[in-house]
Amino acid sequence: MSHPIVFVLIEMLRRIGAVVRVPGLGVFVNDALVARAVLADEEDFSKSGPGSAGVFYEQVMGRRAFLNMDGAEHLALRKRIGDLFTPAYLKVVAHDVLAPSLGELERRLDAGETVDLVPFIHLLTGRMMCHELGFSPPAGHEDRTYHELYGLGERLISSLKLTSRRLAPAEADRARQTFDELMGIARRGTSPENSMVARLRSAELDTNEVEAVLGSLFLVGTQTVSTALPRIVALLLDTHQMGRLREEPQLMQQAIDEALRLIVPSPLTLRRVSKSVVLAGHRFHEGERVIVLMYNAAKDHHVFPSPLFFDIERHHPPAGRHIWFGVGQHFCLGFSLAQFEIRWVLEALLRAGELEIVGRSAARNVLLPAYRSLRVRRKVA
Repeated sequence: MSHPIVFVLIEMLRRIGAVVRVPGLGVFVNDALVARAVLADEEDFSKSGPGSAGVFYEQVMGRRAFLNMDGAEHLALRKRIGDLFTPAYLKVVAHDVLAPSLGELERRLDAGETVDLVPFIHLLTGRMMCHELGFSPPAGHEDRTYHELYGLGERLISSLKLTSRRLAPAEADRARQTFDELMGIARRGTSPENSMVARLRSAELDTNEVEAVLGSLFLVGTQTVSTALPRIVALLLDTHQMGRLREEPQLMQQAIDEALRLIVPSPLTLRRVSKSVVLAGHRFHEGERVIVLMYNAAKDHHVFPSPLFFDIERHHPPAGRHIWFGVGQHFCLGFSLAQFEIRWVLEALLRAGELEIVGRSAARNVLLPAYRSLRVRRKVA
């Protein structure tokens, strides 16, 4: 999904209509209200079956992960891990994972250095993955370990393709090997008491269930943050709203929500029609593949007036609030962790003083999904 041409096509679909059928690909949903209705209807729209995300999970993570995607078993597992991200646990994340890296970031900016936030966030993501896997990197090789973990996560995500209803055997083998590498790290880890692995095991999840949850977090949680954060910073700096946020820190949550609405780092989700149904005047036929374009739902002008305008004072109505994180029982498991991580990074940058981007930023191009580089420094007087 990182190719700019794909995002141009997504933008074109948004302009065509609320629901658009594309031969060979499926039914694209662009309207926020229809999207919410599809995501909430778990009886008629399934996450399992041909063309759905469940196929990828089954091929790569095994049958148990596939069962985790829908129905009573999914609900039962969600209940067992519902309190994973308690305030106490987030304090552990802040102290053990975020504080050391962000302290170094502030020190470098205070010293007048130019910092590229993209590799910095990648390292932070790798550090978070280490924590979740319960693995302590070898002394003196921490950064290399974090880079390697981030690379494995990127490789796993790259296996997902919009045009593929099922991975080819060779593709599935490669993705499975990558997943096994990540899980092998968890199996070798010391699993300290405050790690994600230890918390999942304390909830009496078996090995397959632990790995299914970790895989989900890596695919749509940790890696999403690494894509979103540099773009959020660029949006705030390019639109001169970072200074406004420093003056009015109470706008932080609105700023995060608005930036994620504009960026939508996980731009789509897949469903399969279990039985024919009519929703909001649109007919969906049994067996059809439905591509809910979160990116377009977040640009629905009926819900978000002037949708391409970035405004940290914008209040999101219930119809559109957090829709890019999902709806109902499939609402993003790592929502609170992602919000917490983004907030801590932004607060660290605000403490570093007035910043500027070194070189050109394309933040206003909302079709650009990710950055390869974003160099910032304290503003020169």
